[in-house]
Amino acid sequence: MSDLAPFVAAALKDKVVAELLEENRRLKRQVDSFQRVRITGKNGFPVYAEHDFALGKPTDHGWWVVRLPTAATTVSPLVEPIPCPMSQLADCEVHVGNFRNMTCRDFQDCFFDGNPKGYFSLFATKGLWLCCYLDGVSDPHYRALCRAAATQETVHEILRTHFDDPMEDLNVYFTHLTFCGGSASEAIRHLELLPEQPHAHAQEDASL
Repeated sequence: MSDLAPFVAAALKDKVVAELLEENRRLKRQVDSFQRVRITGKNGFPVYAEHDFALGKPTDHGWWVVRLPTAATTVSPLVEPIPCPMSQLADCEVHVGNFRNMTCRDFQDCFFDGNPKGYFSLFATKGLWLCCYLDGVSDPHYRALCRAAATQETVHEILRTHFDDPMEDLNVYFTHLTFCGGSASEAIRHLELLPEQPHAHAQEDASL
């Protein structure tokens, strides 16, 4: 048995190392998941677009822009982006980390003015801009969308009641998700990227 001891020890060491490496990979996948923003269908499936929050860019206004990869961009996708049918847009969900932030029907405003044809933006008062591209929309349909956005009070009404059958067959691509003001800090807290506040320890020490 003593002659086999070195071989047994080496085998056990290899097994421990392999298990540690696998645990490290699992933890890295978990951390990566916490740092992602996703646009998904209802109940989180399918995933239409996904990117790492930390790879976003700041703007001059102090906002944080996460550019979502599409077939027309050079951003390397974490998942292969797929188009969302226009008829399903209202049920799409915005996920920040492992939190479902809101659905598209919950956005308060829809903007077409000032955008190139096909592009439009959904805005939420909590500080989120979701920029979209409606692929293959005709000029008459696009003008109808602009009129609807100017007259309807809610995004839900626009998305649900102002599309005829041909437009429901069009596809939407998600291009940018912008965090304005406090929404960026909220997202960072959800993604666990903020360091612990130093005054927390001071308060604890003071209470002792």
